Amino acid sequence: MIQMMSKYWLMFSLFFKIGAFSFGGGLAMLPAIYQSVASYNLVNMAEFTNLVAISQATPGAMVINAATYIGMEYAGFMGALLATLGASIPSAGIVLLVFSLSGKIKKSRWIDMFLKGVRPATVGLIAVGAVFVSREVSLEIVPIAIFFITMLLSIKFKVNPVIITFLMMIIGAIACV
Repeated sequence: MIQMMSKYWLMFSLFFKIGAFSFGGGLAMLPAIYQSVASYNLVNMAEFTNLVAISQATPGAMVINAATYIGMEYAGFMGALLATLGASIPSAGIVLLVFSLSGKIKKSRWIDMFLKGVRPATVGLIAVGAVFVSREVSLEIVPIAIFFITMLLSIKFKVNPVIITFLMMIIGAIACV
């Protein structure tokens, strides 16, 4: 019983910290998520890369999908629920606080200064996340082609990311046969 409680507490507290101290969402959070879950040997790099791919291909926020997946793998349904709550509570609290102060915040010079620092830092963290995940991507012709086709469809033709994701999943599956 104590061991199960500690598993549940680990899932909640681990993802609460990730949710509270990771800014930028999605890819920007990847290094922080990986460091946190790897420090408890919950996943290795290959498993984490697969988790990221699954989280990106499914609806919802990447960190919520990751929390749910890792929680389920490590501590079953209750672990998934607690990990998901842990990841969600900090951002929900911050959003509620910001909206309750929104009239004062819009006119704040401090908020403008904060955002001028956070925006480029977030872009940097997203770039780090992309490099971080790309380490596990095979440098064979199909993954490289998928990468460039994805970039082309997204940037040049403005194809919906959901359509691109499904299309690339199909291409990847066919290429592996």
